[in-house]
Amino acid sequence: TRYWRDWSSDVCSSDLKTKDDFSGNRLLLEYCCSEDSMLGRKGTCTKGCRSVRLTQSTDMTKTENVSKVVKTIREFESPAITLWASIPCTGGSSWQCINELIYYKTGNKKALKRLRGLRTLFRRLWLNFVIIAEEVIKAGGNICIEWPLRCLYWKDPHVKQFIQQYNLLSATVHGCAYGLKDSKGVFLKKPWKIMTSSKIIAEGIQKKCPGDHVHGHCRGRECKRTELYTQDMVDAIHEIGRAHV
Repeated sequence: TRYWRDWSSDVCSSDLKTKDDFSGNRLLLEYCCSEDSMLGRKGTCTKGCRSVRLTQSTDMTKTENVSKVVKTIREFESPAITLWASIPCTGGSSWQCINELIYYKTGNKKALKRLRGLRTLFRRLWLNFVIIAEEVIKAGGNICIEWPLRCLYWKDPHVKQFIQQYNLLSATVHGCAYGLKDSKGVFLKKPWKIMTSSKIIAEGIQKKCPGDHVHGHCRGRECKRTELYTQDMVDAIHEIGRAHV
């Protein structure tokens, strides 16, 4: 099964471009983001930032596409580069451990195959992320890895080794602290964990629930909606990014 498609036809062989690409003295590479990621939208907070979305249609499992990203990093004239990674975490959800047991007990081979496919996809994307991340670090830029706090991928040996090798710093973010709400307007706590090579980012992005409100349940469609950050969180990330210029 193909999980990630080929590059769209409007991407030329020598450059890495997207429809939201615009010039600036900062470079933001969004690794495995959504097609409509708020972090990459052109607006007041992104002024002076060249934003490159590496989405499903970009297919970052392919070596030639990784090479294009590396070329973009090497050609960028400023060390003000941020690699923000949000590799799909479905296969690493804590619920998948329960689901996996159920699949085995019920003999659901189709579901087991899908789960294994998700984890295989993660491994391929992670290996290519490391290639790009090391190029960013070499250029003097910063890397950030974002997953839910309880994502099982944080315990993956390759992930742990990478975090230790580059002495990444941890930041905890509660969605509600940045205004995250469900479709009914109820705050959602949704805890994210961000590992970063930047002390400025780690200290600046960390924000926890003040404890003055109730929380809704982050499940199903509501959970899917939270893949898009709030504007407050996007503004904070870009404001911190400008501190590195």
